[in-house]
Amino acid sequence: MSCEHTCSIARRAAALLLAGLVASTGSACNLDLNDPNFPTEEVVFANGENLMAIGVGIQAEMAGLMGPQIFSTSLAADEMGAGSATFANFMAADRGDELDPAQYLSEAPWAGAYRVVKLADDLLRSVPDASLRAGTKSGLLAMAGMFKAMAFAHLATLFDQAPIDVGIDKPAPTFVSRDAVLDEVLALLASARQELQTTPPSDEFRTSVQAPGFDLEVSIEALSARYALVAGDLNDALAAALRVPASARSDFRHSANDRNAVGDVMYRSGNAFQLRARQELRMGAESGDQRATYWVSAANITGANAPLDDLAQYRADDAAFPLFLPDEMKLIRAEVLARQNDLDGARDLINQVRTQCPSGPVTEPMACLPAKTAAELPDQAAVLAEILHQRRYELFLQGLRFDDLRRFDATRKYDFLPLPTSECDRNVNAPC
Repeated sequence: MSCEHTCSIARRAAALLLAGLVASTGSACNLDLNDPNFPTEEVVFANGENLMAIGVGIQAEMAGLMGPQIFSTSLAADEMGAGSATFANFMAADRGDELDPAQYLSEAPWAGAYRVVKLADDLLRSVPDASLRAGTKSGLLAMAGMFKAMAFAHLATLFDQAPIDVGIDKPAPTFVSRDAVLDEVLALLASARQELQTTPPSDEFRTSVQAPGFDLEVSIEALSARYALVAGDLNDALAAALRVPASARSDFRHSANDRNAVGDVMYRSGNAFQLRARQELRMGAESGDQRATYWVSAANITGANAPLDDLAQYRADDAAFPLFLPDEMKLIRAEVLARQNDLDGARDLINQVRTQCPSGPVTEPMACLPAKTAAELPDQAAVLAEILHQRRYELFLQGLRFDDLRRFDATRKYDFLPLPTSECDRNVNAPC
Protein backbone atom coordinates (compact mmCIF):
# COMPACT_ATOMS: atom_id res chain seq x y z
CA MET A 1 0.00 0.00 0.00
CA SER A 2 1.31 3.42 -0.85
CA CYS A 3 1.32 5.58 2.25
CA GLU A 4 0.68 8.71 0.20
CA HIS A 5 -2.69 7.20 -0.69
CA THR A 6 -3.61 5.34 2.45
CA CYS A 7 -1.99 6.52 5.65
CA SER A 8 -4.32 9.34 6.70
CA ILE A 9 -7.45 7.45 5.69
CA ALA A 10 -6.18 4.25 7.28
CA ARG A 11 -5.61 6.10 10.56
CA ARG A 12 -9.14 7.46 10.34
CA ALA A 13 -10.45 3.99 9.61
CA ALA A 14 -8.59 2.60 12.61
CA ALA A 15 -10.12 5.24 14.87
CA LEU A 16 -13.58 4.50 13.56
CA LEU A 17 -13.09 0.77 14.00
CA LEU A 18 -11.85 1.25 17.54
CA ALA A 19 -14.94 3.30 18.30
CA GLY A 20 -17.12 0.60 16.80
CA LEU A 21 -15.39 -2.13 18.76
CA VAL A 22 -15.68 -0.17 21.99
CA ALA A 23 -19.39 0.24 21.37
CA SER A 24 -19.93 -3.39 20.48
CA THR A 25 -18.02 -4.95 23.36
CA GLY A 26 -19.28 -2.83 26.24
CA SER A 27 -21.43 -4.06 29.12
CA ALA A 28 -25.10 -4.90 28.78
CA CYS A 29 -26.09 -1.87 30.86
CA ASN A 30 -27.56 0.88 28.64
CA LEU A 31 -27.12 4.37 30.11
CA ASP A 32 -28.45 6.08 26.96
CA LEU A 33 -25.45 8.39 26.75
CA ASN A 34 -24.32 9.86 23.42
CA ASP A 35 -20.64 10.71 23.42
CA PRO A 36 -19.65 12.23 20.05
CA ASN A 37 -16.08 11.05 20.57
CA PHE A 38 -17.23 7.42 20.69
CA PRO A 39 -19.99 6.96 18.13
CA THR A 40 -21.99 3.77 18.19
CA GLU A 41 -21.24 0.99 15.74
CA GLU A 42 -24.52 1.81 13.98
CA VAL A 43 -23.39 5.40 13.41
CA VAL A 44 -19.93 4.36 12.21
CA PHE A 45 -21.16 1.79 9.72
CA ALA A 46 -24.13 3.78 8.43
CA ASN A 47 -21.90 6.50 6.98
CA GLY A 48 -20.73 5.94 3.41
CA GLU A 49 -17.50 7.90 3.84
CA ASN A 50 -16.65 5.83 6.89
CA LEU A 51 -17.20 2.63 4.92
CA MET A 52 -14.91 3.87 2.17
CA ALA A 53 -12.27 4.59 4.82
CA ILE A 54 -12.66 1.06 6.14
CA GLY A 55 -12.24 -0.19 2.57
CA VAL A 56 -8.85 1.54 2.53
CA GLY A 57 -8.07 0.14 5.97
CA ILE A 58 -8.76 -3.48 5.04
CA GLN A 59 -6.17 -3.25 2.24
CA ALA A 60 -3.59 -1.98 4.73
CA GLU A 61 -4.55 -4.71 7.22
CA MET A 62 -4.13 -7.47 4.64
CA ALA A 63 -0.82 -6.01 3.43
CA GLY A 64 0.39 -6.09 7.03
CA LEU A 65 -0.74 -9.69 7.48
CA MET A 66 1.66 -10.80 4.74
CA GLY A 67 4.58 -10.46 7.19
CA PRO A 68 3.53 -13.05 9.77
CA GLN A 69 1.95 -15.28 7.10
CA ILE A 70 5.14 -15.46 5.05
CA PHE A 71 7.23 -15.81 8.22
CA SER A 72 5.27 -18.87 9.35
CA THR A 73 4.80 -20.58 5.98
CA SER A 74 8.39 -20.07 4.85
CA LEU A 75 9.83 -21.53 8.07
CA ALA A 76 7.40 -24.46 8.08
CA ALA A 77 8.18 -25.22 4.42
CA ASP A 78 11.99 -24.84 4.71
CA GLU A 79 12.24 -21.82 2.42
CA MET A 80 13.71 -19.85 5.30
CA GLY A 81 15.83 -20.90 8.23
CA ALA A 82 16.23 -19.53 11.74
CA GLY A 83 19.31 -17.49 12.58
CA SER A 84 21.45 -18.45 15.52
CA ALA A 85 20.04 -15.60 17.65
CA THR A 86 16.36 -16.33 17.11
CA PHE A 87 13.82 -17.46 19.68
CA ALA A 88 14.08 -21.11 20.69
CA ASN A 89 10.68 -21.94 19.19
CA PHE A 90 11.79 -20.67 15.76
CA MET A 91 14.91 -22.84 16.01
CA ALA A 92 12.69 -25.78 16.93
CA ALA A 93 10.51 -25.17 13.87
CA ASP A 94 13.62 -25.01 11.71
CA ARG A 95 14.68 -28.44 13.00
CA GLY A 96 11.20 -29.89 12.63
CA ASP A 97 10.66 -30.37 16.38
CA GLU A 98 7.32 -30.21 18.13
CA LEU A 99 5.90 -26.69 17.93
CA ASP A 100 4.73 -24.49 20.78
CA PRO A 101 1.17 -23.38 19.93
CA ALA A 102 1.46 -20.34 22.19
CA GLN A 103 4.12 -18.73 20.02
CA TYR A 104 4.22 -16.39 17.04
CA LEU A 105 4.12 -19.00 14.26
CA SER A 106 0.55 -19.98 15.10
CA GLU A 107 -0.70 -16.96 17.01
CA ALA A 108 0.22 -14.08 14.68
CA PRO A 109 -1.25 -15.34 11.38
CA TRP A 110 -4.35 -16.65 13.17
CA ALA A 111 -5.09 -13.33 14.88
CA GLY A 112 -4.24 -11.33 11.75
CA ALA A 113 -6.56 -13.38 9.55
CA TYR A 114 -9.52 -12.88 11.84
CA ARG A 115 -8.86 -9.12 12.04
CA VAL A 116 -9.26 -9.05 8.27
CA VAL A 117 -12.39 -11.21 8.49
CA LYS A 118 -13.89 -8.78 11.04
CA LEU A 119 -13.32 -5.80 8.75
CA ALA A 120 -14.67 -7.70 5.76
CA ASP A 121 -17.80 -8.74 7.65
CA ASP A 122 -18.40 -5.12 8.74
CA LEU A 123 -18.34 -4.06 5.10
CA LEU A 124 -20.41 -6.96 3.81
CA ARG A 125 -23.06 -6.26 6.44
CA SER A 126 -23.15 -2.47 6.17
CA VAL A 127 -22.42 -1.50 2.56
CA PRO A 128 -25.69 -2.72 0.98
CA ASP A 129 -27.80 -0.25 3.02
CA ALA A 130 -25.36 2.68 2.88
CA SER A 131 -25.81 5.84 0.82
CA LEU A 132 -23.17 5.14 -1.80
CA ARG A 133 -22.95 5.00 -5.58
CA ALA A 134 -23.85 1.58 -6.95
CA GLY A 135 -20.35 1.09 -8.36
CA THR A 136 -18.76 2.11 -5.07
CA LYS A 137 -20.93 -0.43 -3.26
CA SER A 138 -19.99 -3.19 -5.69
CA GLY A 139 -16.29 -2.37 -5.38
CA LEU A 140 -16.41 -2.40 -1.59
CA LEU A 141 -18.43 -5.63 -1.47
CA ALA A 142 -16.15 -7.40 -3.93
CA MET A 143 -13.04 -6.19 -2.11
CA ALA A 144 -14.42 -7.30 1.25
CA GLY A 145 -15.31 -10.72 -0.14
CA MET A 146 -11.91 -11.14 -1.76
CA PHE A 147 -9.96 -10.23 1.36
CA LYS A 148 -12.17 -12.40 3.55
CA ALA A 149 -11.47 -15.26 1.15
CA MET A 150 -7.76 -14.51 1.27
CA ALA A 151 -7.76 -14.50 5.09
CA PHE A 152 -9.53 -17.86 5.24
CA ALA A 153 -7.15 -19.23 2.59
CA HIS A 154 -4.20 -18.21 4.76
CA LEU A 155 -5.73 -20.17 7.63
CA ALA A 156 -6.26 -23.20 5.38
CA THR A 157 -2.60 -23.02 4.38
CA LEU A 158 -1.36 -23.26 7.96
CA PHE A 159 -4.09 -25.14 9.87
CA ASP A 160 -6.12 -28.27 9.19
CA GLN A 161 -9.35 -26.70 10.48
CA ALA A 162 -10.75 -23.31 11.47
CA PRO A 163 -14.05 -21.52 12.20
CA ILE A 164 -15.68 -19.67 9.30
CA ASP A 165 -18.94 -18.57 10.96
CA VAL A 166 -17.48 -15.99 13.35
CA GLY A 167 -18.34 -12.68 14.95
CA ILE A 168 -18.63 -10.79 18.22
CA ASP A 169 -21.95 -12.55 18.84
CA LYS A 170 -20.27 -15.97 18.45
CA PRO A 171 -17.75 -16.30 21.30
CA ALA A 172 -17.28 -20.04 20.70
CA PRO A 173 -17.53 -20.63 16.95
CA THR A 174 -17.55 -24.16 15.58
CA PHE A 175 -14.54 -25.42 13.67
CA VAL A 176 -14.87 -26.91 10.18
CA SER A 177 -12.47 -28.96 8.10
CA ARG A 178 -9.85 -27.43 5.84
CA ASP A 179 -11.85 -28.63 2.84
CA ALA A 180 -14.87 -26.69 4.11
CA VAL A 181 -12.70 -23.60 4.63
CA LEU A 182 -11.48 -23.86 1.03
CA ASP A 183 -15.08 -24.26 -0.18
CA GLU A 184 -15.89 -20.99 1.59
CA VAL A 185 -12.85 -19.32 0.03
CA LEU A 186 -13.98 -20.26 -3.47
CA ALA A 187 -17.59 -19.27 -2.79
CA LEU A 188 -16.49 -15.83 -1.56
CA LEU A 189 -14.29 -15.31 -4.62
CA ALA A 190 -17.08 -16.38 -6.97
CA SER A 191 -19.47 -13.97 -5.26
CA ALA A 192 -16.93 -11.14 -5.49
CA ARG A 193 -16.43 -11.81 -9.20
CA GLN A 194 -20.18 -11.84 -9.81
CA GLU A 195 -20.58 -8.58 -7.90
CA LEU A 196 -18.20 -6.81 -10.27
CA GLN A 197 -19.70 -8.39 -13.36
CA THR A 198 -23.15 -7.18 -12.33
CA THR A 199 -22.04 -3.66 -11.39
CA PRO A 200 -18.57 -2.48 -12.42
CA PRO A 201 -16.70 -0.39 -9.82
CA SER A 202 -17.21 3.36 -9.93
CA ASP A 203 -14.52 5.96 -10.57
CA GLU A 204 -15.03 7.00 -6.95
CA PHE A 205 -14.06 3.51 -5.79
CA ARG A 206 -11.05 3.44 -8.10
CA THR A 207 -9.67 6.79 -6.94
CA SER A 208 -10.75 6.99 -3.30
CA VAL A 209 -10.62 3.38 -2.09
CA GLN A 210 -8.59 1.09 -4.34
CA ALA A 211 -4.88 1.58 -3.68
CA PRO A 212 -2.41 2.32 -6.48
CA GLY A 213 -0.94 -0.88 -7.88
CA PHE A 214 -3.77 -3.06 -6.60
CA ASP A 215 -6.05 -4.51 -9.29
CA LEU A 216 -9.24 -5.90 -7.75
CA GLU A 217 -10.64 -7.73 -10.77
CA VAL A 218 -7.45 -9.50 -11.79
CA SER A 219 -6.64 -10.37 -8.16
CA ILE A 220 -9.97 -12.14 -7.79
CA GLU A 221 -9.29 -14.19 -10.92
CA ALA A 222 -5.72 -15.07 -9.88
CA LEU A 223 -6.74 -16.07 -6.36
CA SER A 224 -9.63 -18.12 -7.77
CA ALA A 225 -7.13 -20.04 -9.91
CA ARG A 226 -4.71 -20.48 -7.00
CA TYR A 227 -7.18 -21.80 -4.47
CA ALA A 228 -9.21 -23.88 -6.91
CA LEU A 229 -5.94 -25.71 -7.60
CA VAL A 230 -5.28 -26.12 -3.87
CA ALA A 231 -8.82 -27.48 -3.44
CA GLY A 232 -8.42 -29.90 -6.33
CA ASP A 233 -10.95 -28.19 -8.61
CA LEU A 234 -8.78 -28.55 -11.71
CA ASN A 235 -11.18 -27.31 -14.38
CA ASP A 236 -12.08 -24.22 -12.35
CA ALA A 237 -8.40 -23.53 -11.71
CA LEU A 238 -7.62 -23.73 -15.41
CA ALA A 239 -10.53 -21.50 -16.41
CA ALA A 240 -9.63 -18.82 -13.86
CA ALA A 241 -5.93 -18.87 -14.76
CA LEU A 242 -6.83 -18.37 -18.42
CA ARG A 243 -8.83 -15.26 -17.49
CA VAL A 244 -5.72 -13.55 -16.06
CA PRO A 245 -3.91 -11.53 -18.77
CA ALA A 246 -0.26 -12.48 -19.16
CA SER A 247 0.89 -8.94 -18.38
CA ALA A 248 -1.44 -8.39 -15.41
CA ARG A 249 0.01 -7.30 -12.07
CA SER A 250 -1.46 -6.54 -8.68
CA ASP A 251 0.69 -5.44 -5.75
CA PHE A 252 0.64 -4.17 -2.23
CA ARG A 253 2.80 -1.08 -2.50
CA HIS A 254 4.78 0.37 0.38
CA SER A 255 6.84 3.38 1.39
CA ALA A 256 9.38 4.37 4.03
CA ASN A 257 6.47 5.33 6.30
CA ASP A 258 4.40 2.24 5.47
CA ARG A 259 7.05 -0.46 5.28
CA ASN A 260 6.60 -3.76 3.52
CA ALA A 261 5.59 -6.31 6.10
CA VAL A 262 7.86 -9.19 5.04
CA GLY A 263 11.07 -7.20 5.41
CA ASP A 264 9.69 -5.47 8.48
CA VAL A 265 9.27 -8.76 10.35
CA MET A 266 12.43 -10.47 9.15
CA TYR A 267 14.87 -7.54 9.10
CA ARG A 268 13.54 -4.92 11.51
CA SER A 269 12.12 -6.93 14.40
CA GLY A 270 15.47 -7.68 16.04
CA ASN A 271 17.56 -10.83 16.09
CA ALA A 272 14.77 -12.82 17.70
CA PHE A 273 12.84 -12.73 14.40
CA GLN A 274 15.84 -13.23 12.14
CA LEU A 275 14.84 -15.59 9.36
CA ARG A 276 17.00 -15.82 6.27
CA ALA A 277 16.88 -17.87 3.07
CA ARG A 278 18.23 -21.37 3.38
CA GLN A 279 21.27 -21.81 1.17
CA GLU A 280 19.62 -24.86 -0.36
CA LEU A 281 17.65 -22.57 -2.68
CA ARG A 282 20.76 -21.07 -4.27
CA MET A 283 22.88 -24.22 -4.10
CA GLY A 284 20.13 -26.38 -5.60
CA ALA A 285 19.36 -24.07 -8.51
CA GLU A 286 19.94 -25.26 -12.06
CA SER A 287 23.10 -23.76 -13.53
CA GLY A 288 22.27 -20.39 -15.06
CA ASP A 289 18.88 -19.99 -13.36
CA GLN A 290 18.67 -16.24 -12.83
CA ARG A 291 15.83 -16.57 -10.33
CA ALA A 292 18.19 -17.67 -7.57
CA THR A 293 19.98 -14.32 -7.55
CA TYR A 294 16.68 -12.49 -8.04
CA TRP A 295 15.47 -13.85 -4.71
CA VAL A 296 18.61 -14.18 -2.59
CA SER A 297 22.09 -12.76 -2.12
CA ALA A 298 24.89 -15.20 -1.41
CA ALA A 299 26.03 -15.02 2.20
CA ASN A 300 27.37 -17.29 4.88
CA ILE A 301 25.05 -16.60 7.80
CA THR A 302 25.17 -19.05 10.67
CA GLY A 303 21.79 -20.65 11.10
CA ALA A 304 20.40 -22.72 13.92
CA ASN A 305 20.08 -25.70 11.60
CA ALA A 306 21.73 -24.87 8.25
CA PRO A 307 23.76 -22.10 6.55
CA LEU A 308 21.69 -19.15 5.37
CA ASP A 309 21.75 -16.55 2.59
CA ASP A 310 20.41 -13.00 2.66
CA LEU A 311 17.27 -11.92 0.84
CA ALA A 312 17.61 -9.85 -2.31
CA GLN A 313 13.87 -9.08 -2.38
CA TYR A 314 11.71 -7.39 0.29
CA ARG A 315 14.69 -5.81 2.06
CA ALA A 316 13.76 -2.24 1.15
CA ASP A 317 11.04 -0.44 3.11
CA ASP A 318 9.23 0.47 -0.12
CA ALA A 319 9.44 -2.98 -1.74
CA ALA A 320 6.10 -3.98 -3.25
CA PHE A 321 4.63 -7.39 -2.45
CA PRO A 322 2.75 -9.08 -5.32
CA LEU A 323 -0.63 -10.67 -4.73
CA PHE A 324 0.47 -13.07 -7.45
CA LEU A 325 3.33 -13.36 -9.93
CA PRO A 326 2.47 -13.64 -13.64
CA ASP A 327 4.06 -17.04 -14.24
CA GLU A 328 2.09 -18.55 -11.37
CA MET A 329 -0.84 -18.69 -13.79
CA LYS A 330 1.24 -20.58 -16.38
CA LEU A 331 2.38 -23.06 -13.76
CA ILE A 332 -1.21 -23.55 -12.56
CA ARG A 333 -2.26 -24.28 -16.12
CA ALA A 334 0.71 -26.62 -16.57
CA GLU A 335 -0.15 -28.54 -13.42
CA VAL A 336 -3.80 -28.93 -14.38
CA LEU A 337 -2.85 -30.21 -17.84
CA ALA A 338 -0.25 -32.57 -16.38
CA ARG A 339 -2.72 -34.03 -13.91
CA GLN A 340 -5.16 -34.47 -16.82
CA ASN A 341 -2.41 -36.22 -18.84
CA ASP A 342 -2.02 -33.49 -21.45
CA LEU A 343 1.74 -33.73 -21.18
CA ASP A 344 2.52 -31.85 -24.40
CA GLY A 345 0.47 -28.86 -23.22
CA ALA A 346 2.08 -28.98 -19.78
CA ARG A 347 5.60 -29.18 -21.23
CA ASP A 348 4.93 -26.18 -23.47
CA LEU A 349 3.87 -24.04 -20.49
CA ILE A 350 6.83 -25.22 -18.41
CA ASN A 351 9.16 -24.17 -21.22
CA GLN A 352 7.49 -20.77 -21.47
CA VAL A 353 8.47 -20.26 -17.83
CA ARG A 354 11.95 -21.75 -18.21
CA THR A 355 12.96 -19.74 -21.29
CA GLN A 356 11.68 -16.31 -20.25
CA CYS A 357 14.55 -13.80 -20.17
CA PRO A 358 14.59 -10.13 -19.16
CA SER A 359 14.58 -7.59 -21.97
CA GLY A 360 14.72 -4.55 -19.70
CA PRO A 361 14.45 -3.79 -15.98
CA VAL A 362 13.81 -6.98 -14.02
CA THR A 363 10.47 -6.68 -12.22
CA GLU A 364 9.72 -10.37 -11.74
CA PRO A 365 11.71 -13.62 -11.49
CA MET A 366 12.87 -14.93 -14.89
CA ALA A 367 14.79 -18.18 -15.29
CA CYS A 368 16.44 -17.64 -18.71
CA LEU A 369 17.03 -21.39 -19.05
CA PRO A 370 16.90 -23.69 -22.10
CA ALA A 371 13.69 -25.55 -22.85
CA LYS A 372 13.34 -29.17 -21.82
CA THR A 373 12.54 -31.83 -24.36
CA ALA A 374 9.92 -34.54 -24.23
CA ALA A 375 12.75 -37.01 -23.70
CA GLU A 376 13.80 -35.10 -20.58
CA LEU A 377 10.20 -34.96 -19.31
CA PRO A 378 8.89 -38.28 -20.63
CA ASP A 379 5.96 -39.01 -18.33
CA GLN A 380 3.50 -37.50 -15.89
CA ALA A 381 5.73 -38.05 -12.85
CA ALA A 382 8.65 -36.24 -14.50
CA VAL A 383 6.45 -33.36 -15.66
CA LEU A 384 4.92 -32.90 -12.21
CA ALA A 385 8.35 -33.02 -10.57
CA GLU A 386 9.52 -30.28 -12.94
CA ILE A 387 6.45 -28.17 -12.13
CA LEU A 388 7.16 -28.45 -8.41
CA HIS A 389 10.77 -27.43 -9.06
CA GLN A 390 9.68 -24.46 -11.17
CA ARG A 391 7.21 -23.35 -8.51
CA ARG A 392 10.00 -23.40 -5.93
CA TYR A 393 12.10 -20.94 -7.92
CA GLU A 394 9.36 -18.89 -9.54
CA LEU A 395 7.21 -18.45 -6.42
CA PHE A 396 9.77 -18.32 -3.62
CA LEU A 397 8.52 -16.59 -0.48
CA GLN A 398 4.97 -16.08 -1.77
CA GLY A 399 3.40 -18.20 0.98
CA LEU A 400 2.66 -21.08 -1.42
CA ARG A 401 5.38 -23.65 -0.74
CA PHE A 402 3.64 -25.25 2.28
CA ASP A 403 0.57 -26.01 0.15
CA ASP A 404 2.77 -27.19 -2.72
CA LEU A 405 4.59 -29.75 -0.58
CA ARG A 406 1.29 -31.23 0.58
CA ARG A 407 -0.33 -31.21 -2.86
CA PHE A 408 2.65 -32.97 -4.47
CA ASP A 409 3.05 -35.29 -1.46
CA ALA A 410 6.65 -34.12 -1.13
CA THR A 411 8.90 -34.55 1.91
CA ARG A 412 8.02 -32.03 4.61
CA LYS A 413 8.57 -31.40 8.31
CA TYR A 414 4.96 -30.66 9.16
CA ASP A 415 1.55 -31.18 7.64
CA PHE A 416 0.03 -28.25 9.55
CA LEU A 417 0.76 -25.95 12.47
CA PRO A 418 -0.93 -26.50 15.83
CA LEU A 419 -3.98 -24.39 16.62
CA PRO A 420 -2.94 -21.34 18.69
CA THR A 421 -3.20 -21.50 22.45
CA SER A 422 -5.25 -18.30 22.61
CA GLU A 423 -8.04 -19.91 20.57
CA CYS A 424 -7.84 -23.13 22.56
CA ASP A 425 -8.13 -21.22 25.84
CA ARG A 426 -11.17 -19.10 24.93
CA ASN A 427 -13.16 -21.33 22.60
CA VAL A 428 -14.74 -24.42 24.14
CA ASN A 429 -15.36 -25.77 20.62
CA ALA A 430 -11.70 -25.64 19.62
CA PRO A 431 -10.40 -29.19 18.94
CA CYS A 432 -7.19 -28.74 20.90
